[in-house]
Amino acid sequence: MQENIYTIAVLPAKENTVDELLATLESLAEATRQEHGCIEYGFYRDSADTNCVLSFERWVDQASEDAHWETPHLRQAIKAMDELLATKPQIFKTQKII
Repeated sequence: MQENIYTIAVLPAKENTVDELLATLESLAEATRQEHGCIEYGFYRDSADTNCVLSFERWVDQASEDAHWETPHLRQAIKAMDELLATKPQIFKTQKII
């Protein structure tokens, strides 16, 4: 049995770009939630730093998560985020252990 794949990312927005980042992520989430293998796909704002957005994804397997990286909507969002993020996002690809 394949285990679910969890992807977590830290997305630090540049000053005064968080609203534009959230609009980009909203569009991305809407399209991604329709993908085969997507169980959960959400974004969360850090309470201590409102310019920092966290993503949490859950996929049925690694193949589904890999396919997500090839979709036009993710590629378009990554291109937009190049201008909106203060630094490169930190991305963690994980498996649940407990």
